[in-house]
Amino acid sequence: MESVVKSFEKYIYDCIGVSVSGCERLEPTALPYFLLDAYDFYKTQILHRPCVLLVPKSDNDISPATARKHVDRVRDTLHEAAVLVCPSVSSYNRKRLIDYKVPFVVPGNQMYLPELMIDLREYFIAARTGKTAFSPSTQAVILYVLYHYREQPFIPSVLAKQLGYSSMAMTRAFDDIEAAHLGRIEEQGRQRRLWISEERRSFWEKTLPYLKTPVRRSVWLRTVPEELRHYAAGQTALSRYSMLAPPAYTTYAATKNDWDYYKRHYAIEEIGNKDEAKCKLQIWSYAPALFAEGDTVDKLSLYLSLKDHRDERVEAAIEAMMETVGW
Repeated sequence: MESVVKSFEKYIYDCIGVSVSGCERLEPTALPYFLLDAYDFYKTQILHRPCVLLVPKSDNDISPATARKHVDRVRDTLHEAAVLVCPSVSSYNRKRLIDYKVPFVVPGNQMYLPELMIDLREYFIAARTGKTAFSPSTQAVILYVLYHYREQPFIPSVLAKQLGYSSMAMTRAFDDIEAAHLGRIEEQGRQRRLWISEERRSFWEKTLPYLKTPVRRSVWLRTVPEELRHYAAGQTALSRYSMLAPPAYTTYAATKNDWDYYKRHYAIEEIGNKDEAKCKLQIWSYAPALFAEGDTVDKLSLYLSLKDHRDERVEAAIEAMMETVGW
């Protein structure tokens, strides 16, 4: 772990021009054994502020909720600021570390030290350039690429038929992807072809800053009739992809067009008080049927719909589900 600490020292200096003092190995006997087994500890100073660095002994990602508890325990026990230092962290866990306000540094990529009022995100291109989230049609193209990665190159006219969008929408999607430098687009006559050179997981992580939840809004119902084309979503779907217990109410997803059609042709009652409802219907910005696994929404869309959920049980289940994607 000495190399991680050296990289940390260099990164701090390169980014803010401050030499980190010390970085001496620490043996904090006051800490419980489970922390001593999980981390190497170093004592240092950043901007003259004493800090304890927690360097994980394992290469596996630590869940943000767990990291929050560990950092708080070290800080409260040693009465000094505590900072998690990792050689790498997946992009979806980086965002949640920030959501949990966990001070952390990934040397060469990102530092988030809220107690020192430092938030430097070199990794997130969209955060630096001010780019906005993709449109639903562009997001659908991204997900199609991820689920059909070996079918390259991707052609707008083919995608339009597969996804049910107009050729103009696919043209705009290709423009968005090209502008974000997420792929290589070649011109062959009047036809454009999209190539993705990165590995599938790397491409997913690079697109994350541009992707958003597919859920436009939700309505509470007594039941979702079979006439309405719908798919298990939310924590209901997550319980099928993980060990999470099913929620008290069932969550489904449907498109706005299907929902509007059903309301026009069938009697339906929306419930204002969710305590009286039996299920929740999410209205999605793109068709859940495009990537559904049977009668359940796909894992990547489900992740996007739940990634900002702050329940620790849900967060752990999301992480377990993402490990089964099969990058």
